[in-house]
Amino acid sequence: MPANFGGIFLTGTPATPGESYTLTVDLSFEDNWNADTFIALEFYGADDAFFLGLEEIEIIETPGIGYLSFRVDAVAPSNPFVAFVRPVIRFEHPVGGAGELEAA
Repeated sequence: MPANFGGIFLTGTPATPGESYTLTVDLSFEDNWNADTFIALEFYGADDAFFLGLEEIEIIETPGIGYLSFRVDAVAPSNPFVAFVRPVIRFEHPVGGAGELEAA
C-alpha cells in the first residue's frame, strides 16, 4: 500500500517573533483509528509560504473513549521575517484497507 497522509491545515494568523502561541484541540478517535497523529504550530514568512519553524507533538490516541484535549505550545522563532502562525492537525502511516481509511 502506498504512503498515505492528510490533515487539517488552517489559515495562518499574524505572528510576532519571540511571542508564545498555544494550540488546544479536543479530539475523538473512532474505534478503527490506526494512524500516527500530530498537532503542530507552524511559522511562516510574510508570503504565508516560506517555512520558518515548527513545534509538533505526536498524540497518543485512545480510540472509543470520547473527546480528549491536547495542547502544543510554541515560541515563534526570533527570525525577523516571521509573520504567520498556522495550526495543524495531521495524520500519517494509516494501517488498514481503503474502506477502513475512508471511514476513519
